[in-house]
Amino acid sequence: MTAPPQERFKERLIQFIDFTKSMVVEANEHGIETPVSPFILDLSKNFIGKEEADKIITTFILRSHPNWERIRNHDLPFMKTEGLKSFHGIPEKNLKDFTALFDVVKPDGTPLLSPPVEEKLWDFFESLVRISVCYVHVKRCPDPVTKKYTANFFPDMKVKSQVELWKITKLE
Repeated sequence: MTAPPQERFKERLIQFIDFTKSMVVEANEHGIETPVSPFILDLSKNFIGKEEADKIITTFILRSHPNWERIRNHDLPFMKTEGLKSFHGIPEKNLKDFTALFDVVKPDGTPLLSPPVEEKLWDFFESLVRISVCYVHVKRCPDPVTKKYTANFFPDMKVKSQVELWKITKLE
């Protein structure tokens, strides 16, 4: 049985933090100074671990839904300025520190966030959006017979069009 969307979302967010931490630790081990410390990432992970999954995903949807197209288009300027504001409870300084990672350069002149790393970050964000669409679908309580929604939840979101845009194959 698949975990509920809100639990998958929370787990995916923790995986995102773990990925970022491993990148920061590796950079630090190679003498590259980063604006984000592994300790702060551990604190963030601990905070998310204790937070209610429904609250985390609902806040993400509320703050990010208007920008999903920018995520889908891998709009890097958006990610550097607004993207992380989708996460409730992250202090402004930590957001700025994380976005400053995009400007860190290795001694050989290449960016710390190389194209494959950036692609992985986009993969995380895209999966969070896909899970969010599933969450909205589930929270709208589709009638098993008529398939019509029985609850009002994020009424401005068109689930069907989001399913098509994000190529979602299962709404669970």
